[in-house]
This record gives sequence, structure tokens and C-alpha cells, in this order.
Amino acid sequence: MKQALNPIILSTLVVLICVSCNGINSNNSANRCYDGLLPMEVDDVNDFYDAPIYYYVDQKTGQEVINDSDFVYADYFADDRALVQTDDERLFFINSKGEEVFELPYDQIEGYNMSFNGGNPKEITGFSEGIAFVNKRDYPDSYLTAIDIDGNELFSLKNYELGTLFHEGIALVAENRNPDTYFIINKKGEIVLKIDYEVQSHHNRGLICVKDDEASLYGAIDYKGNIVIPFEYTEPFMFDRNDMAIVSHKDGSGYRIINKKNESNLYDYRAISPDGE
Repeated sequence: MKQALNPIILSTLVVLICVSCNGINSNNSANRCYDGLLPMEVDDVNDFYDAPIYYYVDQKTGQEVINDSDFVYADYFADDRALVQTDDERLFFINSKGEEVFELPYDQIEGYNMSFNGGNPKEITGFSEGIAFVNKRDYPDSYLTAIDIDGNELFSLKNYELGTLFHEGIALVAENRNPDTYFIINKKGEIVLKIDYEVQSHHNRGLICVKDDEASLYGAIDYKGNIVIPFEYTEPFMFDRNDMAIVSHKDGSGYRIINKKNESNLYDYRAISPDGE
């Protein structure tokens, strides 16, 4: 029997999931925490496919909003769209009313496996800033294809893979043959910058945390490739909504909090924990 979760529990889940959005290549969740509806797995299973059944609840009230017993996979909402899969082998996006918006053909999706667990999340992403990505195949090549919320193709990049979804007007991509080298693209699919350092985190607040391999230290560049935070920290970092970041300095003095000008009044802490704001 299925039960709607307590709203307090749901709110906690949202916080935990949003915190987990960090990390390069977590494409389905990065930078796009949610539109107020959460997918929940039901105790029941689809008898024929032995797969879980999903439905959506309102994160504030805990009440069921979209209840379709055919969903054997359901992704999070963003830009009023969520990817779902049904037991009749259909893959499509719905809106927050539960209405089908457009379908994705399996035979065009690179590397998608029919395991009824959502397939490979790197091959189909959710939306961010009105754009999602699908890896389409045309052997021996693959095409990283951007689509809008109505399923219209915007552009394709031959033999590229996705690093991050669109955020602050840009996304990160990498060539299939050289996946450790990232490029910044704009919403026209144009490559505007090759990043000459090892990318360590999602781009955020106008900056990208990168690593200088030779010095084995971390700093940050802006979206034009300028070094904004010098390579003097021993761990990767990200700036929060207050434009502050927790860093560990190479001099061994401990942790400190810096702003985007690399200024800090706090030194020599053994550890600093963010408060969530």
C-alpha cells in the first residue's frame, strides 16, 4: 500500500537531494532543483516487468498530484517538465499536470538500455534554463543534441559528451575522445572557451573551480578563462548564494571563508561547516 510522506520529511529530502547536486557529470540533477513536485517510488511493483511504480507528490503538502500506475521511472521536474517511462516501453516528458508533452524515440538514443530503471542518465537529461540534452546515435558517431521544452532540436555537437547542464547561460561539454578537457558552450551550441585546467565542480556564481595539475592546487576561473581565485587551496570548493566559499589554504593554517575577491577575515579553523544558507 502506498502512503504520501509527511511534508516535513519531504522538505528534508529536497534539501538533501539539492545538496547532492554537486559533482561534475551528475547531469540529471545538477543545478536544477525542482519545481515543487517530487517523484516517489511506490511499494507496489509492475507485475509484468517486476519494476517499481512511481507517482508525484507536492513537496509542501505531501499529497499525490500525479498518479499514473504505468510509470516505471519518473525524474524530477524542472521548467515544468519531467522525464517518465511507462511499462509499454514509452519514454516521454510530461508537464506538472501529468500531460504528455513529447515522446523520445528509443532507437535514436545512444547507449539507452531498456532496463526499466530510467536507462543511462548521461544519455537523457532533465531541463535547466529551458534546455535538456539527448545523446542521439548515428553510428559510428554520436550527437549531443539540445532540445527545448517542446522537444524541438536546438543544436547538435558531433562526438561530444555533456559535463553540466545549462546554468547562468552556459554549459560544459567535452569531446568523446578527450573527456577530461572541457569546453564552455552558449545556448546556440557555440564553443566559446576551451578550459585549460582540470574542472572540479559545476560552474556557479560566475566561476568554475579548477585544478592546476602541476602544482596540485585549486583555484577558480571566470567564464572567459581569467584566473579569479589563485591556485593556493588544497581542496575543491564552490561559492554559495552569498558568494562565499570554504577553502583550505596550502600554508596549512586550516580552513577559512573567502569571497569572490579571495578576501577573508577568518583563519586557522580545523573545520568549517556550511549552515545551508
